[in-house]
Amino acid sequence: MSEEYKFAHLEYKTALQRLKKANTIEELSRLDRSFERVYKAGFLTVNEYSRLVTKLADKEVKLELKAWEVDQ
Repeated sequence: MSEEYKFAHLEYKTALQRLKKANTIEELSRLDRSFERVYKAGFLTVNEYSRLVTKLADKEVKLELKAWEVDQ
């Protein structure tokens, strides 16, 4: 396994940890921008970036539904 691959895989794992810790729409918005920058810098593959964005969107929907339920 190349050092480049190890570093890129670490970036993905770190991104997943950051996503797991995010608890607000604002935090998710910041992560979205961060993930895009990391992807554009070449540290994430298309597949990794797509999975992160999908997970982020899923979490955002859950937070919005939770907030909507509280308001009802």
